[in-house]
Amino acid sequence: MDLFISYLTDISGVLGAVLVICAFILRNPRHIMAVSFLSGVLWVIHFGLIGAWAGVIVSVASAVRNAAGAWMEQRAMVVFTWASAAFVVCFGLLVDSSGAVVLLAAPIRAVANHLRDREIPFRLVCSLSAICYVAYGLMIGSPLWISSLVAFLVVVGTPVVRFLIPKIMASSRPT
Repeated sequence: MDLFISYLTDISGVLGAVLVICAFILRNPRHIMAVSFLSGVLWVIHFGLIGAWAGVIVSVASAVRNAAGAWMEQRAMVVFTWASAAFVVCFGLLVDSSGAVVLLAAPIRAVANHLRDREIPFRLVCSLSAICYVAYGLMIGSPLWISSLVAFLVVVGTPVVRFLIPKIMASSRPT
């Protein structure tokens, strides 16, 4: 049974990381949030199995926030987004104050939800939350920090690449 739990911990963490990285390859912020919802569910499993309770709380709230951002109309999204951020900050500090750095990701991503109709500002705000996850992963000794760093690079790098490729292609065409 311990081997099964070990595999489940690793698989849920790896799949959560792959999904969040793949999510930010998408262009539409609502699609990013829909895929990030699934990633959040996997992170709940991963953090729960390793006993990182601040990570569990952030991931539950993240799943709720991302679902609200992906599928709810504006007014309901605002309520769910900020309720989940308040939940994370209040209960996260009570349950696991050592994970305070990752708790900052909740209000940062709540702000990002308000930018769900504008890709570049949405990505820039999301990149700030990735930095919180890098720090938390390093603190708890989870490989989360590696996937968060990659996610950060994808979040910021994807629009840069989308911008540069047409410029490079246009400059290489003979005139």
